[in-house]
Formats: sequence, structure tokens, C-alpha cells
Amino acid sequence: MTTPKISLGFPPGPLALEAAELAERLGYHRLWLYDSAAIWEDIWVHMGQIADRTERIGLGSAVLVPNLRHVMTTASAIATVDRVAPGRLVVGVGTGFTARRVLDQPPLSWAHTQRYVSQLRALLAGEVVEIDGKQCQMIHHPAMAEPRPIEVPIVLSAMGPKGQEIAREASDGQLSPDSTASALAELDIDPIHPLTGPIWVETAQPGDVLAVTFHDIEVLGWGWAGTVPGFGFLADEFPDPHLKTFRIGPGQTHVAFNENISLPLRPFPGVIGVAPATDERLVTIPPRENGGNMDNRYLGVGTTVYLPVRVEGALLSIGDTHAVQGDGEVAGT
Repeated sequence: MTTPKISLGFPPGPLALEAAELAERLGYHRLWLYDSAAIWEDIWVHMGQIADRTERIGLGSAVLVPNLRHVMTTASAIATVDRVAPGRLVVGVGTGFTARRVLDQPPLSWAHTQRYVSQLRALLAGEVVEIDGKQCQMIHHPAMAEPRPIEVPIVLSAMGPKGQEIAREASDGQLSPDSTASALAELDIDPIHPLTGPIWVETAQPGDVLAVTFHDIEVLGWGWAGTVPGFGFLADEFPDPHLKTFRIGPGQTHVAFNENISLPLRPFPGVIGVAPATDERLVTIPPRENGGNMDNRYLGVGTTVYLPVRVEGALLSIGDTHAVQGDGEVAGT
């Protein structure tokens, strides 16, 4: 039997260092520090102190709230702690339910959180990224900070189906709004089609038909289109990678493909389906009788899709979302 790993959550404050040293002596796996500026002391000051005074215990933020500090400040803080305690830091990010409530503000939107995480990942990778309309990059002198890329795991506190979808895309995504075509040449196809689910549907039994209606679909921040070498029906005609990214703001109805072409946004899920009645591991690329990767652009807001239930609870999953698509994925996107 594998020994479970036990971690400790603790507020940054006068007792944080003592708690960290005790947790390390007792064999705890990781110490997670909270981030709520109105009720706790600064997380990064205490994180650096703990990193310097301990040797083994993992460190983590639980969770950083994007609006509390500029993304460049967060990237620099991560670089500092990772230099002091290499390989021990995990960065948790969230929408700030508690940290925002104490400021009499609602949690941040997932679009805002996704954009922040994408910017943070790009900065740590040493890339140039657009922040507040300007091109930014970590430009520390080699003698003043560890070199980029800085590889620190980023995890998301995902509440609800939308949060789970963001967690799969922003934390494990191989592309960002600032990626170039070279990223497609190294794209790993295996993680493609991250799905939210399975969702248990009360009273659903084999033989039933599940009706799923799309009442609202929100496009979160950005999208991309491209040709991946060796993938899609046009692979022979376009052997080289091509990538175009699009930034999509709240309430935006169209996206500019170029100066002459504007595309209306009509978001829909490329994959939606219920669990098949099998224990076999199945890939998500081909659609089946239970739904799956249909890539039907008409499955947008106001549409109802009917799926045959094959197992108890239906086990609905959804993902592979598109902001806009033609009739089919000829090039794979």
C-alpha cells in the first residue's frame, strides 16, 4: 500500500515559520500558504523565509489571486523562491473567493484568471508577452536571477465545470496567446481533447435519452487556429506548421482573421457525449453512438442535443470547445 502524502495549509503570519519547521520534522509533504492581503501577512515574504530555513518540505500558494499583484511581480517572486528552494514550489492560482469577498468584491472571472495564468507561464518561459497592451518580458541579468525557462508547476483551484475546463486548458495547455508556429511542431497530440466530466445525471438509466440544451457559452479570452504537421486532411498540402492566435474580449461578437476577413463568433463544444457501456479505453478522436467528437458547429446556444444513455448516471462529458468553425475540421482546428 502506498503511503499517503499529507500536506498542511497555514496562514502567512507570525507562526508560519515555526509551523513550517515543525511540519518538515514531522514528515509533511507540503506547506500551502494562503493569499488574502486583507487578513494575512504577505505570502511571498513568508514563503522566502520558509524556503531559506527549511530543506525538504514542498511549498505552495493556496491560492494566488490575480488582482492582488501584477503578473510580473508574481513571476519575479516565483523565480526568487525557486532559486532559494529549487524544485520545491507549486503555484496555486484561483479566482479569489475569500480574498475578494473581504474586499467586498465578487470572485474574478475565469477569463481574467486564464489570461493571468497564460501570461505567467509565458513570462516564466522567457517569452515576450502582451500585458496591458504592451510587450513585456523578464529581462533579469544572469547574475541577478536564475535563467529562464523557470519550470514551476502551476495548478488551479477549479470550482465548477467552467473552472475544471480552465484548469485543463491553462495549466496543461501547450499553447498560449503568444505562442508561435514552432510550438505546433512539438505539439503532443495525446493530451488533446481535455474534457470536463464525467457529470452524474440523477435518475438517468440505460435506455433513456438525455437532452442537453446549451443556454449560454462564454468565450474565455483567446483562441487559436493552425495546421499541425502530419495531422488533418490537408497534411500533405501543408507540411509546415502554421499558427494564428486570436484575443477575444468580453462581449466580442466577431474576430478578425486579417484586415479583410472578420468571422462571427459562434461558440460550441466539439466533443459532447455520455459514457459508452464498455470498460475498454477509447480515444476521443472518432465520434460514436454515445456522441463524442462530432465537431458540429450547429451545437451552439439554443440547441438541444439528444444522447442515448448507456450506463447509470449517463456520465456526461464535454470539451474541445470552438469559438468559431466552418463545416468540419478539415485542418484539425
